[in-house]
Amino acid sequence: MSAWFVFSAMGFYPVTPGLPEYRIGSPLFEKLTIHLSERHHEGERFVIEAPGNGPGVVLVSKASLDGETLEQPILRHDTITAGGLLRLQMSIDSQPKLRLD
Repeated sequence: MSAWFVFSAMGFYPVTPGLPEYRIGSPLFEKLTIHLSERHHEGERFVIEAPGNGPGVVLVSKASLDGETLEQPILRHDTITAGGLLRLQMSIDSQPKLRLD
């Protein structure tokens, strides 16, 4: 359970064991940096930004990866290990635009 909490606190979590995919969710922090080992990963760091995140502002209405809008709330493991910037637009709107169809 503790690994699930850490993933969820970062704003993404694995849904299906064995698949290299993560579902984007609401992070606990406005900014988080995952420092990647250059020995094992392509990128130096993976940064998650959720400006304005806080009590009552917990829904993700839009997400972009390195400036490109994500159409679905899914991250692949190799995307994370390549490094980059995941920017989450947080909202109080009960109808977030970023959804899995």
